[in-house]
Amino acid sequence: MKKFLSSLILGLTLMLGGGMAMAQTAPAAPTAAVAEAKAPAAAEAAAPAAAPVPNKGDTAWMTVATLLVILMTLPGLALFYGGLVRSKNMLSVLMQVFMVSIADVCAVGHLRVQRGLHRGFAILRWI
Repeated sequence: MKKFLSSLILGLTLMLGGGMAMAQTAPAAPTAAVAEAKAPAAAEAAAPAAAPVPNKGDTAWMTVATLLVILMTLPGLALFYGGLVRSKNMLSVLMQVFMVSIADVCAVGHLRVQRGLHRGFAILRWI
């Protein structure tokens, strides 16, 4: 009971005290001299910005990171569900997870080709 009460008090303190720590006062109104100094900067900021160009290194890293996550997901799911069953059923659960994931990948790939979604991604022209 002591542990529960101390946890409850700590949680309430963090919830209520955290809001006070994040409170901010409103900024003071700028003076006329400051407003005149900022006028040319505001005019320059209003000019249209150039379209951003994607960085090839960033795109490649995001593709590699996505691939790593996808490759880690299947064994992770298989080992997770395999740990929920008896050791004699481990192999069957591993195979079930891999077969379901292969069926999902095939179904998604089929839908991408069928609906023409592969044309929209220039980086995935090999699919």
